[in-house]
Amino acid sequence: MTTWVYVDETKRAEYVIAAVAVTDPVATRKVVRGLIVPGRRRLHMNHEHARHRRVVVSALVAMPIAVTVYDAARRYRTDMDARAACLTTLVEDLADGGDIRLVIEQDDSLVGLGSDNQRLIEATRRDGNLNAYGATTAGRRRAPSRWAGRSTSVQLR
Repeated sequence: MTTWVYVDETKRAEYVIAAVAVTDPVATRKVVRGLIVPGRRRLHMNHEHARHRRVVVSALVAMPIAVTVYDAARRYRTDMDARAACLTTLVEDLADGGDIRLVIEQDDSLVGLGSDNQRLIEATRRDGNLNAYGATTAGRRRAPSRWAGRSTSVQLR
C-alpha cells in the first residue's frame, strides 16, 4: 500500500514544514472537499473564519492521518537553506517507510533559486533504502481538492 505524504510550509515567524501522511487519499480528499466553503475552489486556513477553522481542525483530527512538523527555527540564514534542511530531513525520515508518494508544494518565492527536485534526488541517493524513480512538477489544477497550487511529486521506494 502506498502512503501519500503531503508537505506544506509556513514562513510566518520561523520556517516550518508540515508533512501529512495519508494511507487512503481517496477518503481524505472526500473529507477535504466537504470542508470547502461553497463558492471557493480550495481550502486554506488563512482564508477561513475562526468558526470554520475549528470545524476543519475537528474533521482532520478525526481522520486516520499522521502529521510530522519540521521546524528550522532560525538556524539558517535563508529560507532556501531552511527549506533544503527540512526537505532533506523529511526524506531521511521516510527512508524506511515503504512505498511513499511525496507531494511537496512549490514555494513560488524560491523558484529559480534551487531545485526541490534536485535536492530530493540527491537526498534519496544518499540513503540506500530509497530509490526516486519519478519526479513531476504539477501546474495549477482546477480540482477543488488540490491542497497545493503547484507541487513536486516524487515516488520513493
